Amino acid sequence: AEPPPPPPPPPDPERLATDFLAGIVLPPVGDPPEADAGAGEEGEAALSKTAAKKQRRREREEAESVAETPISSGVGHALLQKMGWTSGALGRRGEGIVEPVRAEGAVGKRGLGGDS
Repeated sequence: AEPPPPPPPPPDPERLATDFLAGIVLPPVGDPPEADAGAGEEGEAALSKTAAKKQRRREREEAESVAETPISSGVGHALLQKMGWTSGALGRRGEGIVEPVRAEGAVGKRGLGGDS
């Protein structure tokens, strides 16, 4: 049997770097175009504050709608049902709480226990 041919020589590192850099497309050099020349920095800051406020409001509304939706599907629900859980009050005799405990977020920069 004839021995296998020798492996090809390793690629030249300089050639690899040149080929890699040639494939990178850089943005043009210079000042970026301004969206609104009359807005200035104050307009941009106000826009970002307004956008952030709207985003927080959307997130809060979405969280509230999710919290109000009863859980009637999912892996956790299926596992609980397989273990004998039925909806309603908790506890052996059904004397426990019916509504879930609500978690409230901190207001401002106060941490846990900031209200007390």
